Amino acid sequence: MLVVGVDFGTGNSVLAAWRGQQGQLGSPCDFLIEMPSDVLANDAGVIDPDPGHLSAPLAGYRRTSALKRMLLTLGSLASTEEQEAVVRQAVARLSHLYGLFQNAAGAKVAKAVLTCPANTGQSYRELLLEIGRRVGLPEVDVVDEPTAAAVHHGLAEVASRYERWLVMDWGCGTCDVSLIERRKGHADLEVKIVKGDNELGGMDMDVLLRDHL
Repeated sequence: MLVVGVDFGTGNSVLAAWRGQQGQLGSPCDFLIEMPSDVLANDAGVIDPDPGHLSAPLAGYRRTSALKRMLLTLGSLASTEEQEAVVRQAVARLSHLYGLFQNAAGAKVAKAVLTCPANTGQSYRELLLEIGRRVGLPEVDVVDEPTAAAVHHGLAEVASRYERWLVMDWGCGTCDVSLIERRKGHADLEVKIVKGDNELGGMDMDVLLRDHL
């Protein structure tokens, strides 16, 4: 049995998988694949998801960057056709990533987890689930990004005292924070609050630094 986790990031997308009981928290993963989230597309809507082509696109293809931020603001696009074009490019990126994994793993995936920014509503989570279905992921769950990081590092042992954690995930396009508590004698984590800013990522800091300089 394989359990797959996918982080669709603004700058990069990562897939990690564990086989059997090795999915216990803190253990090294069996598979780890990372690639840029950018894709190439031409005026006809044909998508080239191969990250190896990003540095030298085929004639007529243009690079689409920050797909995740475009998904987060999907409702601001003028038409349903434009919205669908963005979704198709996200599906193409994750399908390419998942396809590489399937070719390497050669085993059936039992469950998949997709991560999302903390400052997202139900509509974005449902959109992620739809993208997961189009990619072909089985039984998809959606987890806040900083919470997922805390769960990975926190369930491997029982707390010897009352603990309060502040977990920050500062990515290319978003900055998210989870406040998490764990009681003495317990391994379970309780998420007290999750907050995020979808316009405070590394790309935004780059722009501010550029303008300042």
